[in-house]
Amino acid sequence: MELHNSEQMRAFLRVLLGEDWEIQLILANAIAGVDATDEEVYAAQQRAVDLARENSAWWREDLNTLVAKAWLTLWLEPRPWLEP
Repeated sequence: MELHNSEQMRAFLRVLLGEDWEIQLILANAIAGVDATDEEVYAAQQRAVDLARENSAWWREDLNTLVAKAWLTLWLEPRPWLEP
């Protein structure tokens, strides 16, 4: 499986975590601030993978990479509402 754009990545996380996937990530502390260190970003990314693994009845180990990539891509998206 390949995810080619942000919409596909959002849909993928929605399938794994449900319609409230963003809230689920927040509640699992699987988010990182814009000024987060590399270590903080990696830790949040791994919490996202763990959350998806715990909530998916059809989890396969190859999904680790897909969830990590989707999370990172969405985290890196421009957020104009956060800019001064």
